[in-house]
Amino acid sequence: MTEVVDERTLFEVYYPPFQAAVDAGVSAVMCSYNLINCTSGMCNSGRAYACANDDILNKHLKQTMGFKGIVMSDWDATKCQAEAAGSGGCKSGSYIDKEFAADAGLDLEMP
Repeated sequence: MTEVVDERTLFEVYYPPFQAAVDAGVSAVMCSYNLINCTSGMCNSGRAYACANDDILNKHLKQTMGFKGIVMSDWDATKCQAEAAGSGGCKSGSYIDKEFAADAGLDLEMP
């Protein structure tokens, strides 16, 4: 499933619980299985899995929200599914390119 969402909706609807956790000092965040295509604002990474999405992990979570902890993948959340062909760092049937994911903000990949 690909989530297509504008940046305003992310910050007004989806992000407040994450911001509250960051403000409380949470030390780790787990990214999900979803493909995300953020469509406005400072978003420009295109369609990529949440665990390899520079818009979501670096720009929003780490820079804007001020998260200082680690980002880890959910178990097997870095496996590229058939519908992910052409998305950031993916080739169908493989795993997200490690360097691509690390550059996008993933710190720890769970098997």
